Amino acid sequence: MKPLVAVLMITYNHEKHIGQAIQSVVEQKTSFPFKLFIGEDCSIDKTREICVSYQTKYPDKIQLLLNKNNLGMMSNFFMTHKACVDSGAEYIALCEGDDCWTSAHKLQKQVDYMRSNRNCAGCFHPVQYSYLDEAIPEHVYRPRCIPLSHKYTTRDVLLRKGRFFATASVIFRTEAVKHFPEWFYDAPVGDYPLMVLAATKGEIGYIDDIMCVHLKNVKNSWSDTFGKSLEGVIKYRAGSLKYLNEFNDWTNNVFRKEVKLMVKAVNYSYLSGLVWCAPKSKQLVDFFKLSLQLEIQSVVKILFKIICPKKIYGGIKKRFMARCPF
Repeated sequence: MKPLVAVLMITYNHEKHIGQAIQSVVEQKTSFPFKLFIGEDCSIDKTREICVSYQTKYPDKIQLLLNKNNLGMMSNFFMTHKACVDSGAEYIALCEGDDCWTSAHKLQKQVDYMRSNRNCAGCFHPVQYSYLDEAIPEHVYRPRCIPLSHKYTTRDVLLRKGRFFATASVIFRTEAVKHFPEWFYDAPVGDYPLMVLAATKGEIGYIDDIMCVHLKNVKNSWSDTFGKSLEGVIKYRAGSLKYLNEFNDWTNNVFRKEVKLMVKAVNYSYLSGLVWCAPKSKQLVDFFKLSLQLEIQSVVKILFKIICPKKIYGGIKKRFMARCPF
């Protein structure tokens, strides 16, 4: 039977979390058929073994894609996305191997919303953030300045620079994200560019209901892959700037102001990353190269990070997160 919803899950070395992630999807209570597509990227721990055991237990609800070699995050994403599209599903939802849905009615609520709001290309909801570092308490990740309509336009999505949703909270109409433009393939990550792409096809709806948990500081996560090595930080910036410039061309410069702000955000993220993984000399050289392209408050923040010893800055950050997560 053709599923109405295809759930896209990519995983690599998530043995501590993947079982809970899969279980939270297969236990969804819906009035329609759905299927979980898992792209298992040749893990070196017990992730694959766990995935196989779940697929054996739920053969009608899980399609397991076992890579023969490690493809890497984005190639694994593209392969799993194709399987979701080929299934004929009307909607594609996301849930990564270190995430967990906490409401058994999540898919039903989101599909009901999409059916009632035909102008929306996707929708999302707030999530609970849980840190493996126990010094930072759990908190709710909810977007700031929610539109009165609870719907985001393309400009809204771009201006929020990806900092308003979590991957496990979204669902899209397949038609809106079925085909990827050339710029998409240069993106270093998939979730935010996917949101941007969907937003060019319709509005993005918001449901104010916490229905999943996202784990932070997980090994092999996005932040672990790109944020903890000099090579990763440089690669992330290069890919981001390339796809943003190509997106600008693709949209005939309609969103040039918003893209310019996105470029500033990428450069700020890049300089922040250098603080943790680059020699002090490179931090200062690149800071002076890019500082004129940033807002003054961003310049002050970066300079403070460079000057302040890591241990002291880390302690201040943890205290701040404990008192005021956002």
